[in-house]
Amino acid sequence: MGNFLSSPTPLAGSPDPASKSKLQILLRANHRQNSVLVNDNEHNHLPHHLGSVYLLGAPPARLFQLYDVAITNTQEWKDPGLQSVEISPDWWKDNIGDKVSAYQYFHFFGDEVVHCDYDWKAVVKDYLLKDGCFLLKSLIEGECHPLIHLGYAFELDSFEVAVEALTVAAVCVNSIQPVFSAEMERYQEPEEANLTAVDILKAIGQDQRFNGLFEKPGQENMKLLLEEPLELMLEHYRGWDWTKTSLEELFDIAVHLYAGTHSSTDSAPKLSLPMLRMVTAAHATRICSTMLPSNTLPLLIRELFFAMCLHYITQLRPAFHDDVFEKYDTEGRGWEEVYESAVDGEGSKDAHFVQVVRALRDAEQVYGAKGGFYVKAALMTVDHANREDS
Repeated sequence: MGNFLSSPTPLAGSPDPASKSKLQILLRANHRQNSVLVNDNEHNHLPHHLGSVYLLGAPPARLFQLYDVAITNTQEWKDPGLQSVEISPDWWKDNIGDKVSAYQYFHFFGDEVVHCDYDWKAVVKDYLLKDGCFLLKSLIEGECHPLIHLGYAFELDSFEVAVEALTVAAVCVNSIQPVFSAEMERYQEPEEANLTAVDILKAIGQDQRFNGLFEKPGQENMKLLLEEPLELMLEHYRGWDWTKTSLEELFDIAVHLYAGTHSSTDSAPKLSLPMLRMVTAAHATRICSTMLPSNTLPLLIRELFFAMCLHYITQLRPAFHDDVFEKYDTEGRGWEEVYESAVDGEGSKDAHFVQVVRALRDAEQVYGAKGGFYVKAALMTVDHANREDS
């Protein structure tokens, strides 16, 4: 695995040194004013949004302009008043999964950072690894937003974003964490698992027992999937030999699921937002794996693929096609077009757009060009956004 902090052949779109301090000002403003949640079920994407355009080279003035865009999709903190509960180191898990307690968890984790002389990385590691890695196993809740948020905390070296990530991880615990934790505690003979991650997803895609479970693709299918149909998914998941799977492989699979599930004969790319999150979650997993103890890597790999299987099923298991990338014409186009759209164009106003193209750009820096695999996916994203705007 390469070093994500540097590259022997850096691409264009490097961070503007003049923007770093301005980014921190804007992240702190968002941190003080706005909740980590929006209407309970959505998330504050502002750090992802501004962090991505900063890492793609946005100058200070552009960051301020995009802050005004991103802030419209946030919600101010509200003091819960009489609903307030006390969170302390001794009973910090008592209100886990309670979104009403977000304000208290936010202040609790912030106080923990202060008490640790602002060594926020120590606080993050401590709470992620406590109680059998309880919070570490919670990072894929909330459509992987805790994981993605934590990745940005490490990349942007921001204790504010780290506190937010821990808060989201705590209050978004729902049905996935207990299921995944139980699966990690299950003993499994090594010879039981011998399939690759691609094999598993293809088998899930072809398993007719999933047919008719859901009427249409969507996150709302997750609740039903975690009930009786879950055993079908676990049956496949347990056949996966995770010991031979790398983060690079999982990232590339996520890209295929995101940008390779339409036909190469379609007039324009058809991309999936839930699978987009798998790309950014895979990117965040790589970042976190370099900052957390090395013995957490197997858990991170297994957790990421667990999430990928779940979300793949909720999206009705679309087939993915290698020829989509092979036949995609990028003649005369490249990263410069992506940067222009992500920093100065309409794409810069879309938090998901800038996140995924930045993750794809970084993947090329770390894993290599692979015949244009990553830049093609990024250009498909540009084309998809242009079509949506037209």
